[in-house]
This record gives sequence, structure tokens and C-alpha cells, in this order.
Amino acid sequence: MLTNRGHRHTVSFLKVSNIQAKIENFLLKNISFELEKGQILTILGPSGAGKSLLLETIAGFYAPTSGHIYLDNQNITTLPVEKREIGFMFQDFALFPHWTVKENILSPIKFSKKYKKTNLDPEEIIKMLHIENLLDRYPSNLSGGEKQRVALARSLITNPKMFLFDEPMSALDARTRENLRDELLHILKRLSLSAIYVTHDHVEAFTLGDLVGIIKDGRLIQVGKKDQIFRKPNSVFVADFIGIENIFPAIIISVKRISSELYSIKAKHQQVILEIYSKEEISVNKEVFLCIRSEDIVFLKELEEKNDKHQNLLRLKVDDIVQTDFYYKIFLNGEISLKAISLQETIRKYKINIGKITSVYISPESIHIIKN
Repeated sequence: MLTNRGHRHTVSFLKVSNIQAKIENFLLKNISFELEKGQILTILGPSGAGKSLLLETIAGFYAPTSGHIYLDNQNITTLPVEKREIGFMFQDFALFPHWTVKENILSPIKFSKKYKKTNLDPEEIIKMLHIENLLDRYPSNLSGGEKQRVALARSLITNPKMFLFDEPMSALDARTRENLRDELLHILKRLSLSAIYVTHDHVEAFTLGDLVGIIKDGRLIQVGKKDQIFRKPNSVFVADFIGIENIFPAIIISVKRISSELYSIKAKHQQVILEIYSKEEISVNKEVFLCIRSEDIVFLKELEEKNDKHQNLLRLKVDDIVQTDFYYKIFLNGEISLKAISLQETIRKYKINIGKITSVYISPESIHIIKN
């Protein structure tokens, strides 16, 4: 939507404002965020951080002690669960064991006093989820992935305004989880459904989410577009939790403006001085943390090293190489200890072997400074 000045104005579809909620001795503390229509927010956090309580408060299972929740311009803070028009899926799919798949899918119509016609009829939902051949089966004869598809179809029948997912795929094997994740994303985008998806898997979070939120001890530590969270975590906790493996303390030794919007900053960690490009000025002598993603460490050949005059060239020893499913993790040691990841082709090309001294380069743009 555009304002009369021509600027784009977005309207919040879901607005959570300063929510606090308490269960036993645990407290959600001043949680605030907004979602546009069709956006997906993924929530990451350790066990016991408050992820499930946040979902259950939005769904209406728990009443907040303060704050407000708005959905589609309606204050739903005190509305009962059945009037919120929110679909939810948990690890336990809660299918009726003595009903067939078809009966389970149509159960909301049977139990609802006021059934609102969905945009998609049941047959279309069933086809979209590829469960036509399951309709006469019972839940005991379904795999975990099939049960999830049935539970999702049942929730779609109610025509919810948005969805809440509480780690629905955590019990599934990796291959099934990946396939269902792709299908779920396709369905949510096709129907323009807003959703909040709780997970402990940061790969899943960044695959599904338009926005990513990190929660710890009942507080939403950081929430924003996934590229912002991925590249610019606001704390060491967030950086570590989303999988950044190279995090170390440093002190700022020089700051120089190199353009109207960019500073060249030099920071020292032990005896290593690294150059960082940043849009934010920072004080000399300030103690900070530096973050370098493993995939941003570039291996160089000797000729490339001689022709490269950049500051951030390091000569490090290869301590170990560990193969994973898709890449190799390379442990480097010397003036600084780093973890890099690389494809087998790169290892062969640059002759990276355990015990060998190798040259690496870190771009100033790829280093992120955490001030706190």
C-alpha cells in the first residue's frame, strides 16, 4: 500500500505488542514483533527458552499478563481459542485413532457450529497435499510424514487466518523433513498464509522464514529479515546459536572514513590485525567481538597470494579436515584459530592437506562487529 507521498506503507497483519505471560516460574518478557500478510516468522531458541509458551499465548491457550495481540486489525488478546481463527500444529498431531484419514480431515466441519467455507474445497486440499490414496486408512497405518500431511489438511479445512507450528517435524527423519518443509513452504506461499514456525534447527529456520527471531530466557533477543540475522547478529549468543563458528574478542585500533557511508576499521585479536568495512563508526580502543562465517574464508594459491595486497591474508596450518554430508570442515591454526568449510573440488585445487601451511583471505565486507 502506498501513502500519498509515494512511500510504501506496510500494514501489520499480526502485531504482538509488549506481551508478558507467565506459566509456573517462567515468564515471557515484553515480546514485540509484527508480521505482514503472507509472511513467515521462524523462532529459534534453546530448550526452555519460551518458544512454545509464545505460540500458546498467541493461540489463546494462555492469557498474557500484559500487552496486546492484534490479528487482521482485530484485538484478539482476550478472545477464546476457537474464535481466533488460528490454525496450529504441534509434534503430537492429535489425529483421532478410530477415524479414517478422510474422517479426520473433515472433523472440523463435523464439530464446528459455524463452518466458514474455505477458499479451497476439501478435495483440492487433499490433492495439494498428495494424500488421495490415504483417505481410507487409519492413523496407525500412516508414517510420520503422512500423519503430518493429514494434520495440515485438517487445519486448512478451518480456513485459518494464520498458522502456528511448534516443531512439527522434529520427530521425522532428515529426508522426510526436508521434503515436507519444501511442500509446507509452497502451500503457505500459495495460500498467502502468515505463519509462526518454532524450530531448533537453524537450517530449517532460514529456509522457511521471511523473518527469523531468536528467543532466550523468555526474551526475544533479535528479530528481523533472515539476511539481517544471518549476516548481522546483534550478540554473541545469537551469532553462536545460528551457527557462526568463528567468534573471537578484539580491540579497535583505528577507524578511517573511506566514503560517505563506509568506514575502514582495523581490529586486533592477539597478534592478528584484521580490516573490516562497516557502515557504522566505532570508537578506537573499544572491546568488541568479530564474527566470520566459515564459508567466507577463501583459500588462495601461492600466485594469488603474491598478487594480493590486502590486509586480511593469513598463513595457517591445517590441523584437521572433517567430511560432512555436503562439504568438508577445515580446522586452521596459527596466529588465529579458524574453522572453514569447503567443497572437495576446492580441497583438490588448492592441495589442502592436514599438516600443510595454507594461505587464506577474509574479505573486509564479510567480517561482522558485535559491539556488546
